[in-house]
Parts: sequence; C-alpha cells; structure tokens
Amino acid sequence: MIVAEQVVKDATWWTEWHLWNWRDWMYRPDLPEGVPREASGGLENYTTHDLDSERALAAHDIWAAENTNAVIEGLDGGQKIAIHHAYINAVYRFNRGNYLDLLKLGKANIMSGLRRRGVWLGE
Repeated sequence: MIVAEQVVKDATWWTEWHLWNWRDWMYRPDLPEGVPREASGGLENYTTHDLDSERALAAHDIWAAENTNAVIEGLDGGQKIAIHHAYINAVYRFNRGNYLDLLKLGKANIMSGLRRRGVWLGE
C-alpha cells in the first residue's frame, strides 16, 4: 500500500502558490474593454451562487496576482530578474553564478512583502 505524503501548506507553500498565480496572470491575454472574461453560454445545472462564487474567486486571484506583482516590482534588480527567470521564462545571464542565492532571497522578500500587503499565507 502506498501512502501519499501530507503537504504542509505553510507560508513557503503559499508564497510559491502566489508566484504561480502571478505567472498565470502575467501570461493572461488582455481583452478589449467590455468583453467578458468567461464564456456566457452552454452552462447547465449552474446556479447564480455558483457563478458568483467563481467570479469572486477569479477576482481574488487577480487581486493576489496584482499584489504579488507589486512586491516583485519592489525587489532589488538581481532578485527581480531571478524571479522573472524562474517563473516567466525570461532569459537572463547570471555571470557570477549567484542565481539560486538571488532566487532564494527574492522569495523570502516576496513572502515578507505579501505579509505587509495583507495577503494571506496560511497563518
């Protein structure tokens, strides 16, 4: 019998979640003004409550991504490009071999920045 490992959803886990949510937000195409973000037809067995919940969740994810983006924009240059390199596949050369150090420091600063902005990190 194989037993699945329990995932601990601590601040590190939630910071990583916010970084992946930010990545998805960065890749999301901008739609022209007035165009709905979701399709409006073909729904069966949905209630208004379901649609309202989905909209609220989507709005929260966008809010979290915008806050994460604000924190990333405030990082020092090396930390910022390490995050961009790791999560949105931006191409940078790290001549001194300090990429992993910059990434680790950047993530720690993102965690504290998200806390300052009131973003929930499972605590």
